[in-house]
Parts: sequence; C-alpha cells; structure tokens
Amino acid sequence: MGKTGPGAGEEPTGASGDGSGAPPVDGVPEVGGIGREVSKPVIRLTSDVIIRHLGDGFVLVNLATDRIYDANATAGRIVELLATGLTLAELRSALLEEFEVDEPTLLAETDELLRLLASEGLLSAGRPDR
Repeated sequence: MGKTGPGAGEEPTGASGDGSGAPPVDGVPEVGGIGREVSKPVIRLTSDVIIRHLGDGFVLVNLATDRIYDANATAGRIVELLATGLTLAELRSALLEEFEVDEPTLLAETDELLRLLASEGLLSAGRPDR
C-alpha cells in the first residue's frame, strides 16, 4: 500500500496473535475466532478513515491527519473487511476463502499490511457489535 503526504516512507510497527497458531502481528491486539467471547476485541479501521474505490484499487483518507493512502485491489479488500469489524482469525478465514493463496503467504502478507495500518494509526480494537 503506497502513501502520500507527511510520514511517507516510515517503517511500520506492530500487532498481536489470534490464538490460531499463526504468528502474532505487532500492534494489532490479540483477537479470537468466529465463536468470539465479549472479551475478545475486533479490529476495525478508526472512525477517521474513509475508503473509496478508485479504478482498480482503493484510496484511504485519514481525516485526522489528512494523509492519503493508495491500495491495490487485494489490500483494498482487506481494508473493506476491516471496516466491518472482524477478529484477526475471522479476517484470515475470509481471505483464505476468497483468494487462491497458500496460508503461509496469506499470513505473511496480511500481517505486513496490518502492521503498516497499525503504525499509521488507522486501526482500532474494540468489543464486538454482535
């Protein structure tokens, strides 16, 4: 995911694991699976982030910082799913169903994106709405 505006080129920092045996993601809170408990947070985009489909990709705007991010179709789909509020396990499960990719590749690439989003302050964690 590319970025324009202040802070371009900064290195991402972190999130944590979901108990699925997959490696933790620095900066993302620990989350549970489909049968989540109330104490297990979901990952969401912060309320200051808006998403727009643009051509073959997506644009994210952080209204709090005026930073603009561009995302390819795959990263954009991950961001769309995050906008619904999912646990890390739910996100990974949905992506494995949608994309033809092996699990280690999916985990590595998703975790990299989550680290970037977390480092930019675009993610929040909270209680499930359901």
